[in-house]
Amino acid sequence: MTIDQATPLALFLAGIWAATKAMLDASAFVNQLRDTVVIGHKEGQPLTLRHREVLRIDWLLTMVGAVLFPSMYSAFLFVIVFGGITDGTAPYRAVLGGVACIPIIGSLLFFVCGIGDWRLMQEALATARQHAQESRLTSNRG
Repeated sequence: MTIDQATPLALFLAGIWAATKAMLDASAFVNQLRDTVVIGHKEGQPLTLRHREVLRIDWLLTMVGAVLFPSMYSAFLFVIVFGGITDGTAPYRAVLGGVACIPIIGSLLFFVCGIGDWRLMQEALATARQHAQESRLTSNRG
């Protein structure tokens, strides 16, 4: 393999690495947001219910990006592999096509896990709303 032949492959693999790194960073960020919404504290400070609800919207927007970016990147890689932009044999294209599936698989996993996270946050916020209402009723009686 010459340097001219290796360059597209190196760029392709570097792109996969960059997409994977972005997904891992997004994963850490959305997990931190989820935990903050569920627990109701950030850096030892209690958060208001409204603040937690806003953080959940931030979580949702971040998740949309975390799902869409790798999906678009996979689509781009499929165009490169199967659109004739790279030259190569069928096995070479099959391997690159398999590698191009990695970001979209990550997107699907993000989506599936996100459903459970959303439900968990929904339950935590519902419980917080209920406690807030009970506290208001108790303080109004006293």
